[in-house]
Amino acid sequence: MLEQWKTLCKDKKIAIWGLGQEGESSYYFLHHLLPEMELTLIDQKGSPAFQKNYEKATLKTIEEVNLQDFDCILKAPGIVLKPDQELETISSQTELFLRMYREQVIGITGTKGKSTTSSLVYALLKQEKKVVLVGNIGKPCFEEIEAMEQGALAVFELSCHQMEYTRVSPHIAVFLNLYEEHLDHYGSFAKYGLAKSHIYAYQQDNDLAIVHPDLPDFLPKLQKAWYLQKDVYAKDGYFINPVAKMTMPKTKLIGHHNEQNMAIAVAIAMELGMHRKAIEQGLKEFEPLEHRLEYIGEYKGIHYVNDSISTIGQSCIQAIESLPLVQTILIGGMDRGIDYQVLENYIQTHPMYYYIFMYATGKRILSELGKKEKNFYAVETLKEAVSLAKKITNQGRMILLSPAASSYDAFKNFEDRGHQFKEMVKNDVE
Repeated sequence: MLEQWKTLCKDKKIAIWGLGQEGESSYYFLHHLLPEMELTLIDQKGSPAFQKNYEKATLKTIEEVNLQDFDCILKAPGIVLKPDQELETISSQTELFLRMYREQVIGITGTKGKSTTSSLVYALLKQEKKVVLVGNIGKPCFEEIEAMEQGALAVFELSCHQMEYTRVSPHIAVFLNLYEEHLDHYGSFAKYGLAKSHIYAYQQDNDLAIVHPDLPDFLPKLQKAWYLQKDVYAKDGYFINPVAKMTMPKTKLIGHHNEQNMAIAVAIAMELGMHRKAIEQGLKEFEPLEHRLEYIGEYKGIHYVNDSISTIGQSCIQAIESLPLVQTILIGGMDRGIDYQVLENYIQTHPMYYYIFMYATGKRILSELGKKEKNFYAVETLKEAVSLAKKITNQGRMILLSPAASSYDAFKNFEDRGHQFKEMVKNDVE
């Protein structure tokens, strides 16, 4: 099929806009495919890209090019287009990959849970099949073209940015959920949701969509689908889906919603013809992802869970509901202006927990809650929150870091926040 790639790209004027990891992999693939083709690489002066030597390529800034001069522009996911930008020539690595290999792709998206679900699907499929993990959690998809040429399946974790201008959908599409997020990029919840809906919007008659039952009405309608909680779910120790029913084995994952993630992975594995023993083995071997309902351990009789990836209110609620032992929740971070009404309603109707509010978001939530209750606590930093939590949490119960907010006010990223939390937990007790 590389001949098809050559046919697609030959004699085209192609620009690669944005030279991060994905953009560089686009350059190296296209340069290897057609060594004589002149490529235009668009990036900012001062970026690492300007220090590199790109053979058969011209490196320019966006101010130095006219985008209308190109037949195809491979745009990096995070670049925001102007409202009047002509879209006909805007494409991406994701779109070209799907055009070539869509029948081999399992695409997974959602505001929350897509990394764990993608990892689970990959872990199960690799027990019996040649499979690669690409996208947000794995390699750029162009780095796995050789495997795709050999017939591999691809589990593709897809972000809203990767799908925003993509007009091809994968053969199997999973849409886990949709909550308010990335409004700084899209400007509205509807535009954000529509970008994500491209995961199924261009599917064909023989394709499969596995979707949340309560997606908003402004999204494209589905003619047929397997619905989560109705067709695909976990209950009473079983995974249930339209293919078959299977007993849940003991795994290292914690939380009720992780049972749902496993149910999705099992449904896909069964749909693709995998044997039950292989599926069970994959579930037993699966290692939970760091910072996603990550059980840190028990120290001085108190359990600790790191859910630093939580950046919206709904994910915090999901974490609390998944953990029967939780008593104290650490909430707050950078304020991006998202709506916290759902979380605030939950807090007001669940007075059995201790809530420690920190940073800008914590202050805002506490202010919007109005009357300060005896189970509400306010601190400035994560360190202060951990120290207080250890004092007020009972033996045998759990402290949960699920901030429901971005980390960039005080940390490099959510991983840095999670690592610091774990250090604070362990260093004080060892």
